[in-house]
Amino acid sequence: MARRAPSNGSPSDIVSLEKGLLGAAFAQTGRLDEWQAQVTERDFYDSRHAAIWSAMREMKRPFDQPLFVDYIIAEGKAEETGGILYLAEIASNYAPPAAVPQYIDRILEESDRRSLRDMGADLVKKCDDATASATDLNEHLTSSLQELARQRQPDGFTSIASITDDFRKELSTAQSLTRPYAGLDTGFDALNATLNGLCGSELTVLGARPSIGKTTLALQIAKTCVDYEKQPCAFFSLEMSAQQLLQRLVCIQAGISVTRLRRGMLTVDELALVDGALATVEDWPFYIDDSSGLTIPQMRARMMKMERAHGIKLWIVDYLQLMNGAGVNENEQVNSISKGLKGFTKLFDQPLIVLSQLNRTVESRNDKKPQLADCRGSGGIEQDADSVMLLYRPGFYTHLKKNWKGQNDIETHVELIVEKCRFGPTNDVPLRWVPERAEFANR
Repeated sequence: MARRAPSNGSPSDIVSLEKGLLGAAFAQTGRLDEWQAQVTERDFYDSRHAAIWSAMREMKRPFDQPLFVDYIIAEGKAEETGGILYLAEIASNYAPPAAVPQYIDRILEESDRRSLRDMGADLVKKCDDATASATDLNEHLTSSLQELARQRQPDGFTSIASITDDFRKELSTAQSLTRPYAGLDTGFDALNATLNGLCGSELTVLGARPSIGKTTLALQIAKTCVDYEKQPCAFFSLEMSAQQLLQRLVCIQAGISVTRLRRGMLTVDELALVDGALATVEDWPFYIDDSSGLTIPQMRARMMKMERAHGIKLWIVDYLQLMNGAGVNENEQVNSISKGLKGFTKLFDQPLIVLSQLNRTVESRNDKKPQLADCRGSGGIEQDADSVMLLYRPGFYTHLKKNWKGQNDIETHVELIVEKCRFGPTNDVPLRWVPERAEFANR
């Protein structure tokens, strides 16, 4: 009779708790479905009790002790459930109705302790394997802990009465705001007005064709977070190295062209600006992970570690299609990634901006103005994102300059097209491109 080693209470105490719950299930058959929503077979220390609980779940109703005995005999399960006499013993020694919640809490507590002990033993075994890296071991342990936490999530239903106090607090906070938006400042006035700033639990997708400037825009938003808001930001850069991002951040802070910096064309005055900017940037709570091809579980493990260590308030991923997702084709992979990213916003209750590459359909249109359908794997993105913004810079396209009829100079004209905004209007946010500094500004 296989049993997992007890971790805290004595074996006899654990067995008594489990017998009390099983006996209560015979005595209060109407509560069985409720209790089985909380306790599963894996939570039992005694294998006989796990078999009984499983048989109770599988047996068709109506349910009582005599019918249950008939069922396990018919199904050939009498031996694995301990036999008829053992079942009679359980049925005659049940937990008092008022004490059942405490019995369940203790059983789940002991189950989790055994699971943690098993994880520790498994980790020790894996550590002895010289081929496993410390990073892989850390991610394996984090994923195991997250799976255990997921299994212990509450039933999901919440009464209105239990959340009205939080509603009143949020309403009071919103009414007392000294600025006209609730979330983090993006650095762009019109964008703040449209999105209400960057709010917790919201997934924002920023899409553009290559070289239009989506990474630059994301870095400028990140700079506002760490420099103006004084809040920590984490940036997953799956395309550029951390050194390349640092170059861009320094140039944004110094107000000079990254091209001139990379080509060694800076003047003495510009070099002084770079030194000053670098000294400033060094003090920012800005964290970069430039690992390539991350999966959702890998990213979740790293985010949890960063959240514990630094209390991150804004997450940025550059960019979605460079992550590794589950699925047999690109659409399935993008869908699995977007669902995972949306799950992160709920897990951490922080805003997450994910950059997305647009497909080549844009290039086949005369006006080059992006649309929501241009997002690669747009179905999942449209469904999971709270906001979708598409970056349009007509000055990037040489042939558009010949017939440009806009009110602004085509070289500086920028539209941030908000195609979806779950909690606000959809509109075109006007921005300005600053060619000499290769960055965006308020118009």
